[in-house]
Amino acid sequence: MGSISANFAGWRWKERENTVETLYRRHINPYWLDTLEELSLPSTHVRGDGLYLYDESGEAWLDLVAGYGAVSLGHHPPEITRRVAEAIMAGGAPGTYPWGANLPSAELAHRLVAKSPLPEDARAVFACGGAESVETAMKLAMAHTGRTRFLSFRDGFHGLTLEAMALNGNAVWRRALPDMRNANTCVDMRDVDAWTRHLREADHAGVVIELVQGIGGGAVWGAETLATLVECCRETGTLVIVDEVQTGLGRTGRYFASEKFPVGLAPDIIVLAKGLTAGILPLSVALCRAEIHHSLFGAPGCARIHGSTYAGYGAGIVAGMAVLDFLESHEIPAVVARTSAHVRGRLEGLRAEHRSVASIEGEGLLITVTFSDDCPDLSGFCLDQCIANRVLVNLSAHRPNTIKLTPPLTIGTQELDDVVDLFDAALQAYAE
Repeated sequence: MGSISANFAGWRWKERENTVETLYRRHINPYWLDTLEELSLPSTHVRGDGLYLYDESGEAWLDLVAGYGAVSLGHHPPEITRRVAEAIMAGGAPGTYPWGANLPSAELAHRLVAKSPLPEDARAVFACGGAESVETAMKLAMAHTGRTRFLSFRDGFHGLTLEAMALNGNAVWRRALPDMRNANTCVDMRDVDAWTRHLREADHAGVVIELVQGIGGGAVWGAETLATLVECCRETGTLVIVDEVQTGLGRTGRYFASEKFPVGLAPDIIVLAKGLTAGILPLSVALCRAEIHHSLFGAPGCARIHGSTYAGYGAGIVAGMAVLDFLESHEIPAVVARTSAHVRGRLEGLRAEHRSVASIEGEGLLITVTFSDDCPDLSGFCLDQCIANRVLVNLSAHRPNTIKLTPPLTIGTQELDDVVDLFDAALQAYAE
């Protein structure tokens, strides 16, 4: 069998299709290929450009999944990819920093902190993925409080590494594993009495929340409930950790969803990933108050007590800086707010017309459409209709009768209008 080379500028896919699929089935994940076949989806897309993915036949697919929101500025945005490529080719700064300070990361940290609701002297701990930074936040909270237990919320999602997975509010991610000992507390976000009681009855290092539940169906924290949570955490010495892996950097129409925290009640730690590099390279960060950072790194001999080989690596930092420049120069949060208002108005009209649509939730361009319990197969029917029209959408893993949209933030109202029209036609066909 010949060697396989992947030149992503022009992969000779048709010549290698059978060989590559055979190798994927043998060495990677045959079960996923079976799932794609059952859904009538192509086994791969060979090119991405802007809002679209292209299959091996050259057919364009409108991508409203966008790497679960990571591809926030569309596939291969030239303003970002050009700067990353130029930085790599130019050499200069090292890629990793086993010795010496990673000075290039300081400017990105400074700009992120300045846009966040955290104090201006907040600090950053970089990593390579959302789950890794969630676990960084957990370690920071444990060091600061001397406690080991966490409270999270039903249907929340915080990653699939072991400690992050222990926070997830749905057992679906643990179904292939033996029973795991888990001292953490998981409650319904709407049950204020339950989570206030748990916080007061047991010592928790931190509460981990998503201000918009990305995989949990789009449930949104209200300002009043959020204030109650923060006040209870202050009372009990519990840190507030906000997982903004899916919501950060423009997705909700703000740079940070955490900007909705009431004045004087800012979170203690904020986690960012996905949109931080617009899906170009892996990069994540935990931003925290300086005294929390000191608790982990400030003890004698602990200056490098936590980190990873590629944390804050050079190319990722360049990508992060380029993304912030793009968000600012194109005023992306404001654009998202306008686009969201338009499409949500259309979707609410759909809900008024079709009783089978139970709710429209989420915030900004993290949008969920949940169907009535009387129509348990409707989400699957709509998914099939979308696939037939080469539109990629996602189903909520925690709420199976919910369709989730996380399109690139650069999407226009015309493309979204076309998708709403497609939903409308699917709902009419289902009713017949």
